Amino acid sequence: MVSGAGFSVDPAELRKFSQFLSGTTQPAVQDAANRMQAADVYATHDANTARGLSTFETELGK
Repeated sequence: MVSGAGFSVDPAELRKFSQFLSGTTQPAVQDAANRMQAADVYATHDANTARGLSTFETELGK
Protein backbone atom coordinates (compact mmCIF):
# COMPACT_ATOMS: atom_id res chain seq x y z
CA MET A 1 0.00 0.00 0.00
CA VAL A 2 1.03 3.56 -0.75
CA SER A 3 -0.15 6.00 1.91
CA GLY A 4 -0.57 9.74 1.93
CA ALA A 5 -2.44 12.38 3.88
CA GLY A 6 -5.44 10.39 5.05
CA PHE A 7 -5.50 7.80 2.26
CA SER A 8 -3.85 4.61 1.07
CA VAL A 9 -3.77 3.11 -2.41
CA ASP A 10 -2.88 -0.34 -3.67
CA PRO A 11 -0.24 0.21 -6.40
CA ALA A 12 -1.87 -2.46 -8.58
CA GLU A 13 -5.18 -0.58 -8.45
CA LEU A 14 -3.39 2.66 -9.27
CA ARG A 15 -1.78 1.05 -12.35
CA LYS A 16 -5.15 -0.39 -13.40
CA PHE A 17 -6.78 3.04 -13.10
CA SER A 18 -3.91 4.65 -15.01
CA GLN A 19 -4.32 2.15 -17.84
CA PHE A 20 -8.07 2.81 -17.89
CA LEU A 21 -7.50 6.57 -18.20
CA SER A 22 -4.88 6.08 -20.92
CA GLY A 23 -7.27 3.90 -22.89
CA THR A 24 -10.30 6.15 -22.55
CA THR A 25 -9.24 9.78 -22.16
CA GLN A 26 -5.91 9.81 -23.97
CA PRO A 27 -7.41 9.36 -27.46
CA ALA A 28 -9.88 12.19 -26.83
CA VAL A 29 -7.16 14.49 -25.51
CA GLN A 30 -4.92 13.64 -28.48
CA ASP A 31 -7.77 14.34 -30.91
CA ALA A 32 -8.45 17.71 -29.27
CA ALA A 33 -4.76 18.61 -29.40
CA ASN A 34 -4.59 17.68 -33.08
CA ARG A 35 -7.64 19.83 -33.84
CA MET A 36 -6.16 22.80 -31.96
CA GLN A 37 -2.89 22.44 -33.85
CA ALA A 38 -4.73 22.29 -37.18
CA ALA A 39 -6.75 25.39 -36.26
CA ASP A 40 -3.56 27.22 -35.31
CA VAL A 41 -1.92 26.34 -38.64
CA TYR A 42 -5.04 27.50 -40.48
CA ALA A 43 -5.14 30.78 -38.52
CA THR A 44 -1.44 31.41 -39.19
CA HIS A 45 -1.90 30.70 -42.89
CA ASP A 46 -4.96 32.96 -42.99
CA ALA A 47 -3.05 35.80 -41.29
CA ASN A 48 -0.12 35.41 -43.68
CA THR A 49 -2.48 35.43 -46.65
CA ALA A 50 -4.15 38.59 -45.36
CA ARG A 51 -0.76 40.31 -44.98
CA GLY A 52 0.18 39.25 -48.52
CA LEU A 53 -3.06 40.64 -49.94
CA SER A 54 -2.56 43.87 -48.05
CA THR A 55 0.92 44.26 -49.56
CA PHE A 56 -0.43 43.38 -53.00
CA GLU A 57 -3.23 45.97 -52.70
CA THR A 58 -0.71 48.61 -51.58
CA GLU A 59 1.49 47.90 -54.59
CA LEU A 60 -1.53 48.15 -56.92
CA GLY A 61 -2.41 51.53 -55.48
CA LYS A 62 0.95 53.01 -56.50
